[in-house]
Amino acid sequence: MTAHTTDTDIALIEKLRSSSFFKVYQEGFQAATGLPLVLVAVGESGFSVCHQGPNHNRFCEALNSGYHPCAQCKMSQKCLMQEAGERTRTQKCFAGMNESAIPVRLGGHTVGHLKTGQVLSHKPTTEECVTLSENLKANGCSPATARELTELYAGSPVIDERSYAGMMTILSAFSLQLSAFMNRIVLEARSSEPETVRKAKAFIMDRIDEKLTLEAVAEEVSVSTFYLCKVFKQATGMTFTEFVNRQRIEMAKGELLKANRRITEIAYDVGYQSLSQFNRSFLKFVGESPTLYRRRMSKNSAPRLVA
Repeated sequence: MTAHTTDTDIALIEKLRSSSFFKVYQEGFQAATGLPLVLVAVGESGFSVCHQGPNHNRFCEALNSGYHPCAQCKMSQKCLMQEAGERTRTQKCFAGMNESAIPVRLGGHTVGHLKTGQVLSHKPTTEECVTLSENLKANGCSPATARELTELYAGSPVIDERSYAGMMTILSAFSLQLSAFMNRIVLEARSSEPETVRKAKAFIMDRIDEKLTLEAVAEEVSVSTFYLCKVFKQATGMTFTEFVNRQRIEMAKGELLKANRRITEIAYDVGYQSLSQFNRSFLKFVGESPTLYRRRMSKNSAPRLVA
């Protein structure tokens, strides 16, 4: 699944990264577990960041150094981020390394991920090292480079699956604390929002299930449409239309958890004028259709390892 993000979301993640609240936990976690820990925004690559800083894996760093990072690593990272839309995900890369992404959510949507991993669950066997070496050579590495990388791989840190899963539980709990911290940041920011924007948002939320137009909202708050567009974007990081649709989709996500509700009914109840319009908007903001979202959310949502 893919996710949508805004400049406001990215700014929030940057504030979290630079906060002493995050840094103290990051340093403590890294010192206690020997694992790396980074925080990236949704839509932010984070690929190079994951191979830098304390506790990064030397095999991963060497494999992805230079101008041509490993294509298999990049694909693995992309799949991991897509899967970790709403719950903790762990997967093994082509070399058998556990890598994890823990979503950090705000207001019902994911704005960033805690990322960690680059560890094996057992000491690699001779056969596994030989297989890796052949894989590297088949993908363009010279025999000397493949040998060097295999030696680094054999020396990679090892954390058994049970201990690693426990660490992911700790990070999942921390992500909830980060979400609460972000909520405080947002509330503080809202207190400084222009009165025009606060009134406009209140009017929108009060009539979110109705047909809303920019002209109607501008008239309600006694400003021109041009001025409302400008101050609304500056204050929220979103256009009027994006804000309305995001609110409607968040409402729809909650309704989709009710198995007895038809998707068509939900679409109209949250303010969409047609099912096709609802489906397009849902796909844009959530990254999958309402049907697939309902099916996925009906499954066990507990954190689990994904090979």
